[in-house]
Amino acid sequence: MTSLKRMTILGFAFANSLTTTYAAPRSHCSEDTLVVDTTSGKFRPLLDPVYPDVAQYLGIPFAAPPLDDLRFAAPTSPTKRIGISNATKYSAACYQFIPPTQNEFDVYEPGYDYNGTQSEDCLTLNIAGPPSNKSFEPLPVLIFLYGGGFAQGASNVTFQKPPGWVQAKQNLIIVNIQYRLEIFGFPNSAGLEEQNLGLRDIRFAIEWVSDNVAAFGGDPARMALWGQSAGSVATDMYPYSSYADPIVKGNISSSGSVFAPPSFLSFDFAQKNFTYIANKLNCSGDTQQLLACMRTIPASVLNDIAHQYEANTTFLPIPDQTLVFANYTQQLLQGKIANLTAIIGTNRNEGERQLDRNLDPNGPNRTQAEQYTIENFVCPAAIEAKSRHAIGLPTYRYEYIGNFTNLSPLSWMGAYHGSHILMLFGTSGSKEGHPLTGMSTPFQLGLASYMQDMWRAFAYDPTSLVAYGWPLNIDGSGNATNAVKLFPGENGGFSSIESGAAGEQSCSELNA
Repeated sequence: MTSLKRMTILGFAFANSLTTTYAAPRSHCSEDTLVVDTTSGKFRPLLDPVYPDVAQYLGIPFAAPPLDDLRFAAPTSPTKRIGISNATKYSAACYQFIPPTQNEFDVYEPGYDYNGTQSEDCLTLNIAGPPSNKSFEPLPVLIFLYGGGFAQGASNVTFQKPPGWVQAKQNLIIVNIQYRLEIFGFPNSAGLEEQNLGLRDIRFAIEWVSDNVAAFGGDPARMALWGQSAGSVATDMYPYSSYADPIVKGNISSSGSVFAPPSFLSFDFAQKNFTYIANKLNCSGDTQQLLACMRTIPASVLNDIAHQYEANTTFLPIPDQTLVFANYTQQLLQGKIANLTAIIGTNRNEGERQLDRNLDPNGPNRTQAEQYTIENFVCPAAIEAKSRHAIGLPTYRYEYIGNFTNLSPLSWMGAYHGSHILMLFGTSGSKEGHPLTGMSTPFQLGLASYMQDMWRAFAYDPTSLVAYGWPLNIDGSGNATNAVKLFPGENGGFSSIESGAAGEQSCSELNA
């Protein structure tokens, strides 16, 4: 096979050429002229003077609050509000686990963490886009799922807020959705017919976006689902659970794959964990009595007790053969997956953040971190791409290798887990500077713009990236390749095309 090494895309000019503006800035719009009518009610946006050409609709409910009898139940439609509601503040996050200990990333990168208000009334979404005007062409839509191990995360996380991206580009709609976590999202109770409620929240939210995004200037026929870390795993699961009607036209999995070692799954098929926590809360009886009792426990108490006994229990997605499958290779090879084009990507130094558990300026063991990256991220991505090719599913791959001082202030951090998110959302220091380490360089800002253009182009047309120099994992003769697009390129440009991600040659399954 002809080597793909050193095929290169250079320069700011090309990056700028990818940006097409579909909606002109209209900072003269007022909130009242931008009220949208949705199935949840009418909503007035936030117009932030820092981002004057972005209408932000915050905290819109896509489902009824999962309270009382709706706790541990699948999402249902909310009651449509009467009158006009202000969508100008983020809602509370779903109940979650806030780690009591810190590591170096908590100190230097606090914008990844959520430490705000928590509530069961959390099934909301945020929409950011240019102030809507029906005379303009509808815009492509990116739907983002946060990470956090299905135990943490929120739409109100500093480094994942999209108004800076929308302000700069004016050519897409970005939606951040919230979904239930831990015992609230993945209770695995024997008294329930439907499990994996957090994943059901995601599907319900996507349906809401499809039904309503046109009112915000978005195109429901041009939507892509994108997730990071656990959000990436959920994104990767989605084409299997929704293969008959995926709604979206493509999916982007950033640093998380269903082909990874199953640390993101629960195997509590005996459903003991829910019963264990119920008994700690003095709930007893048969499965329905346990469930009824657990629905009466104050949410904060339930959350605290679940965390207190986290060493004894886990509440994660569980294979139910409906939303989550025990064998994704089998599902894929049987064609039980939506015919969607995908982007699958990893970061060069995923393991550094994943293994950094203490305040140690020297960080984790380098060899262990590299091996962790290869086993849990690189090999699963490569194997998934190869498996998708086997049934003819178009797939792009990338590896993010950016190592910028204001994002990785300690030399060992590198392109750690989640660092590319700041680039894409435009939160890496483009205006005020990074909160601790200062402004981004011109090259860094150019790279961020270039990556944003790639993601937007994919949402507009998932098949279009080949025209922008990003090859599919297939050559001209129809053979599978291991082509990987690097951000930035190893030659000083914004990107280059390489033969595999770092460490990929050690993936034994690729040669099977």
